Amino acid sequence: MAWVILGVSRSADRGTSASRSLPKYSNINLASGGDFSMGHTNLSRATQTCSSHESPPQSCGARTRRGTACQKPPLAGKTRCRLHGGLSTGPRTAEGKARIAAAQWKHGRRSKGFTEARKQIWADLRAVEARMRADGLI
Repeated sequence: MAWVILGVSRSADRGTSASRSLPKYSNINLASGGDFSMGHTNLSRATQTCSSHESPPQSCGARTRRGTACQKPPLAGKTRCRLHGGLSTGPRTAEGKARIAAAQWKHGRRSKGFTEARKQIWADLRAVEARMRADGLI
């Protein structure tokens, strides 16, 4: 007894969440007599061999929350991608921390020194106004 499967296509349910984990076959033809052909499938892409002069595609390889290996390419000169430890963890020395603080400075209107100076100016203005009221000028 031979199996006969003709015209299997999964391209119609490509947008559903259930079909994301399934392979996307364009056609499978299996006729009696053992003739089996699969055209334009992920399986045919997976079985292609790389040339000897090509290096295999690099990937980060870190374990994701899903349990699979990360497929993002690593940063230049690193072995991990930016999400899994390839980026810098920040400055360690006091000089480096000061350099980062200076680079993050925007305007200083909310800095401690500026707010203290503003408080002093407003206190002086209130004192001048009180003195003018006491002298009858305003």
